[in-house]
Amino acid sequence: MLKSLKLILPVLFLLQASAASAESSHKVGFVNVPLIMKNSPQVAEIEEGLKQEYLSRNKVLDSRREKLQELEVELKDAGSLSFEDRTALERKVLTERRRLKEATSELDEDIAFKKNDEQNRLRVLIAETIESIAREQSIDLVFETAVVYASDRADISKQVLERMQAAYGANKSESAGK
Repeated sequence: MLKSLKLILPVLFLLQASAASAESSHKVGFVNVPLIMKNSPQVAEIEEGLKQEYLSRNKVLDSRREKLQELEVELKDAGSLSFEDRTALERKVLTERRRLKEATSELDEDIAFKKNDEQNRLRVLIAETIESIAREQSIDLVFETAVVYASDRADISKQVLERMQAAYGANKSESAGK
């Protein structure tokens, strides 16, 4: 009896240790944030908002480009102009080209700044959504993108995207009702 107890006791100890280990295991999740950034409806809304916000400045720049092209054609065909008139036209073309380049650069910087700001807000929304899903599903740790392998069971990207789409739809419904 003592001999069988000596055999059974270590087995019971191992079973208890493996059960304790299983209880302390952590649930892990994975999120593909670039996929969410690419496919969320909020991104399309950001792009459309930027397009509308800077539409008038883009139109002004387009008009200035057309005028510059007209001046360049005029300069190209200016064989009959006097030396002074031709020089003045060349200066005008160069000045307008420089101003247009500066204005285009300024607009590009403004758009990039605003887009970065909007994307940062979107990243916060994504992080909040990930955290919400992780809490609901008792996920202890969520990895982002830099993972060699993640099973479908661990990948919560689809759930995050669906939740963001639902939130976007709810926000649009509220906006339409106001």
